[in-house]
Amino acid sequence: MKLFVSLLFALAPLTAAADTSYNAETNVTHDCAKDPKVSVNSSTGTFVFTGTCDKISINGSDLKATIEAVKAISINGSTNTIDIVAVDKLSVLGSTNTVTYKKAVTAKQPKVSSLGSDNKISKVK
Repeated sequence: MKLFVSLLFALAPLTAAADTSYNAETNVTHDCAKDPKVSVNSSTGTFVFTGTCDKISINGSDLKATIEAVKAISINGSTNTIDIVAVDKLSVLGSTNTVTYKKAVTAKQPKVSSLGSDNKISKVK
């Protein structure tokens, strides 16, 4: 599993083209209305995303994120805790990630996929 996560980190810069990248920051509030494509490539941090993001890529471990709305998000790594109000497409890789969401942004229902082990993804009220 460690090899799988290491490969994800190595490939993330190739696949996660974003307008804004956070690589060493640990406490960020990001306005998606100003910059809708974001990549987080770090570990142990707290991130808040306001507005509606087009795409968020989270590549790391022990991250906490609160997201108002995102059309597509990929969560790579382990032990991340992500709370999302609205999401259309949610992809979780790695292990022991906890993700909650409430509703879709534009779709009738969010499209959710999980690869890896011990990921907990749930819809909340």
